[in-house]
Amino acid sequence: MSKQTTTTKAKLNSRDTVVATTEAGPIVYQLKVHLIGISPMIWRRFQVSGDSTLSDLHYILQLVMGWSDYHLNCFVIHGKRYGVNNSSCLFISEDTDEVRVADLGLRERGKFRYEYDP
Repeated sequence: MSKQTTTTKAKLNSRDTVVATTEAGPIVYQLKVHLIGISPMIWRRFQVSGDSTLSDLHYILQLVMGWSDYHLNCFVIHGKRYGVNNSSCLFISEDTDEVRVADLGLRERGKFRYEYDP
């Protein structure tokens, strides 16, 4: 699970200590997407929960880019392909409905590829 916990200790008096553990929500990633080979550059910045699946991310990309989900697509992340099995994205490693964004090991300023209408 991609939840973070915070533990806080507080002294009530010389004998008693209270320990409280709180669960933070899922990690939130801020992503920037830009289209390659287009001038002037077309880009969007948005946030996505680490609990979102790659399938969720696909639909979020459709919304932020104003697309209508008419084309095949796949993600290429750390050299591994995720998506539906089609002629341009052969050797799909994982199903996009089962892989969460938080499980991908993304780093700050890291890059990955989303191929739409490959």
